[in-house]
Amino acid sequence: LSKKFCARKIVLVATVTFSAPLIVVTALAKMNTDSWPEEFFILLLAVYSINAVSHGLITSSHSILCTMIDARIMKTYYVGKGLAGLAGSAVALSTLAFPTVDVVSAAF
Repeated sequence: LSKKFCARKIVLVATVTFSAPLIVVTALAKMNTDSWPEEFFILLLAVYSINAVSHGLITSSHSILCTMIDARIMKTYYVGKGLAGLAGSAVALSTLAFPTVDVVSAAF
């Protein structure tokens, strides 16, 4: 993949395709969907699928960039990604353990 496309284009495409579904979901959250709940659910599944594919693209572009710079950066990248996942989980668990509001809004 890195031999066919330059790194700048890979990162740009990955960032746009990762951000676009999130912007669409944010816009849809403000709409009144009481009259079309099934269609809204199917639309959100499609947007989520696009987001999942673009997440794979952006992760692979990060890996390509790390290996293009220096192979040792890959280790740092994956350690940082793992620590970020642990930190996010710790925040979510602490929010649920010490609720100040209802449990449903803890995820948002």
